[in-house]
Amino acid sequence: MKNFKINTKTIKISDMGFEKYGRPLEKKTMNHLKSNHNDLLVDLPTLIDVRRENLDFKYAKVDGNHRITHLQNLDYKAVDCRILPYQPYQTRAKIFRELNDGRKQLTPEDKFMARLEEEEPSATEIYTTCQKLGLGFNKVDGNLKSIKAFVNVAWIEQLYKWNVLSEVLETCVSAWGYQVHAIQKQNRWVVTDYIARSIGKLIKEFRERIDLKILAEELSKENAKDLHDRCYMWRGKGNRGYIEIAGIYDQAFYGRDGRKLRLISSSK
Repeated sequence: MKNFKINTKTIKISDMGFEKYGRPLEKKTMNHLKSNHNDLLVDLPTLIDVRRENLDFKYAKVDGNHRITHLQNLDYKAVDCRILPYQPYQTRAKIFRELNDGRKQLTPEDKFMARLEEEEPSATEIYTTCQKLGLGFNKVDGNLKSIKAFVNVAWIEQLYKWNVLSEVLETCVSAWGYQVHAIQKQNRWVVTDYIARSIGKLIKEFRERIDLKILAEELSKENAKDLHDRCYMWRGKGNRGYIEIAGIYDQAFYGRDGRKLRLISSSK
């Protein structure tokens, strides 16, 4: 008979450590655990044995940071945990992401941070591209003074899949610089997902016909917040906000119709 066995062990909380790829504590989750504590609902946290490394702790937390902290707040000194054998740092980051990938509480930026720590190639390329332009991600770079503005993981990854990431970001930076405005007490880049994806789709579909310098010059004449509203009107219509951007681009040529994209007239 084949038996499934989980390798568990009682570990002192003081011997556990939190690494950069992990999910930081969130007040909302901690309050929920405090208000709804039930011993029967506490799943085993998952730790990796890192005693062979010269760290300040013996076991790395790859799942259960909130649960462990919650139990510590209840004055528990040790917790029964699932123990995985030693893995190098990048693999620990990957295991964290795999354990949390299907959970609602793990945000796209949490996953992106884990992919960075595991040195996943596409995440590294995205991060390097943004950093070169002085752009960062809130949870990854929130404390770095060198970051000029923050971008959103979801639409950045969409632009990366379309192979237009650097072109869109460089165009937007040329047009509007690093304008920021306050949203929920956090600084966000004034360029939104609707604007970025609209510009990205235009470049993706008409890359050979567009002069990016001219596009940036024309966009600089637009108020980015107003442009967002205009692109937003195309939501649910196949991301056709790129037609709005095409109209702005065409303004550069006036009567020289041969250089216009003329998407607006062709779309009617």
